[in-house]
Amino acid sequence: MKIISNFIIQNRISKNNAGFDQSQIALKAQNCSDVFIKRQPAFCGITSYTDLFRSKILDLNEIEFHGNLFTRDDLVAGEIPKEWENAVVNKQILFDSFGKAALKLRVVAAEHSYKPDLIEEAKEILRKGFITAGVISCDENIFLDSVVPKNIDESSGHFGSVFKLTVKDKHYALKVFKTKSINRYSEHGSWQEINRAVYYTKNTPYNEINFIKFFFGSLSNHYMLSEFYDFANEPKKPDKKYLRPELAGLCFDGRNNEIGKWGKIVDFGGIKKKQDFALEKTIRDVCLDVIYSGETLKKRNGKWLKIFNSLSKKPNYYNQQLFGLAIAMIYIAEAYNPKNTNEYNLYKKSFKLITEELNKPQNNPNKTAFLNFLSNYSMRDYADKFINIDNLSEQDFALLADEAKLLRTNTQYL
Repeated sequence: MKIISNFIIQNRISKNNAGFDQSQIALKAQNCSDVFIKRQPAFCGITSYTDLFRSKILDLNEIEFHGNLFTRDDLVAGEIPKEWENAVVNKQILFDSFGKAALKLRVVAAEHSYKPDLIEEAKEILRKGFITAGVISCDENIFLDSVVPKNIDESSGHFGSVFKLTVKDKHYALKVFKTKSINRYSEHGSWQEINRAVYYTKNTPYNEINFIKFFFGSLSNHYMLSEFYDFANEPKKPDKKYLRPELAGLCFDGRNNEIGKWGKIVDFGGIKKKQDFALEKTIRDVCLDVIYSGETLKKRNGKWLKIFNSLSKKPNYYNQQLFGLAIAMIYIAEAYNPKNTNEYNLYKKSFKLITEELNKPQNNPNKTAFLNFLSNYSMRDYADKFINIDNLSEQDFALLADEAKLLRTNTQYL
């Protein structure tokens, strides 16, 4: 078994858990392939993986190692919602109630059938846990239901089902995974998704992406609690400029298409690093300025031209701006309406400007970097058309727009 070198697992987080042992179990392994570690005495407690998950993305071998390490502890990562913190007198009770409720809800998820009796039983388990932990009083109630009660398939993904939990008029999404086994999918499952939820929401620049707010998850009881996002009542305007995943080197596999109007990503399954680095801040800023200038091609194209016409004279800054403008053409394309002749003329004019600039001999590195970016995201047709701008027809531009919109939905990349 390959052991991860020099890591520490803090055992039994007990900030608000009076009476629990506050010892640390330090598991230190050297760089070797076969190491036998003397097991610590088994006991029930809470083992936090938050710090480890914040530091790295675990591969499958690491996940299997950690998954087999503790058999009786409740392995958790993340933090309880702030609105519960002052009230909670014992986190262990809260986590225990979620774990027991997850056992009931897992039957609903695994059998692909709506079972109101089991959901009601899970709700009562949670309610008692909230009362005992001090979150609600004895005369208060909570609510729990499948996201789409009449057809559990619609609220149930391939790996887990989502339930809407309401506590004190605040809504949460409780995702319960269908199996307690650690699967061999690299981007799906409780360990994988909770790991990515902690890592991407705690590290820059990934935390600039419009991810759903993640609270905590259990790696032994296989559930995760996040903010509930209501697709039926999406905001009319974003509250800030959110980073697109591709600008941070991320993509999604075909099993994740849970994306809201403003790029709200409500599922941490299927997130994959396509590149080992995020694009430089100047490049990202150019793209965001174009995206958030408006939803129409006219507004985005107008912002694009403004940046293009004021390119910096400083070589390094110029190169980053130019690279950003090349990528930003994708976001102009996604707003393109092929039936609008005026939009076609604007679109083609800007497209020609950027290709002429990129085709200058001194800009060959920028051109190569941009084509590599397109290739990384499987936009090969887009790349081919980009090079042959003079031979493009109106239909070709429509196809370019279609491919740009596929990048927007992030459902084609594996």
